Amino acid sequence: MVIGSRYIPGGRFESSIRRKILSVTANFLVRKLLSLPIKDCTSGFRFYRKDAIEKLPLRELKVKGNSFLFLCTAFAFWNNLKISEVPIFFVERKRGRSKLSHREVIEAFLCLIKIFIWKKTGRWLGASLLGQEGKDIGRPTH
Repeated sequence: MVIGSRYIPGGRFESSIRRKILSVTANFLVRKLLSLPIKDCTSGFRFYRKDAIEKLPLRELKVKGNSFLFLCTAFAFWNNLKISEVPIFFVERKRGRSKLSHREVIEAFLCLIKIFIWKKTGRWLGASLLGQEGKDIGRPTH
């Protein structure tokens, strides 16, 4: 798996201060709560090898947007898949509207809390984020 990263040497991010704060904070929380070494867990610029797609529970995930991105990253890491980051230069769109709504930010935060609790206790908080609750799809033991 290769992730285009805004947060490694050579990567850049030109956007509004609000969007930068939101992105930096989200990535910090994902890295800390899920114990991930990846710098840019919410980048949508990524490539997957066929064998990685087959190993990850992508069809099982009942989330979208940033939640989908950081969960794919987490499951890849927890399943010992090779993850590389390459620098990208991200520029916020000049026309149209961002797909990142307030609702999506809240949903991503709640998803992160659910996964954190699952990671620590093995128990789901509320409805499952996965298609088959209880299916072994790579919950970390650490």
